[in-house]
Amino acid sequence: MKADDLGLVAALGVDSYRFSIEWARIEPAKDQLDEAAVAHYRDELVALRAMGIHPVDDWGTVNEPINYLLAAYGIGNFPPGKVTISQIATGFVPVVRDYLAAHAAMYGAIKAGDTIDADGGRGTSTSSQWF
Repeated sequence: MKADDLGLVAALGVDSYRFSIEWARIEPAKDQLDEAAVAHYRDELVALRAMGIHPVDDWGTVNEPINYLLAAYGIGNFPPGKVTISQIATGFVPVVRDYLAAHAAMYGAIKAGDTIDADGGRGTSTSSQWF
């Protein structure tokens, strides 16, 4: 994130901010850490905290599941392009069930592995419209 972007976040007047880490940037090859990338994210975190903005200490297992499931398996606009909304019980519900099972497995793995600051939340992220 550029300094200008941090200023825009500060101008929003928020006290927390959700951002993502590009793990391929942190570890471009197996067992090879890019110290410059680590420093970049560390600098972002320090700058955010200096502005009174706290990075969200939550783990997200899946991003916007409703949007993805409906677009990918309901109406077929996203890969794999399945149109199953008209077969709710036999086509769409099994996909939702598997997605929830994957979320539960990821939740369990994160909960077991988050031993340092286990006070953060765990869940999914959802989208909302602001008008």
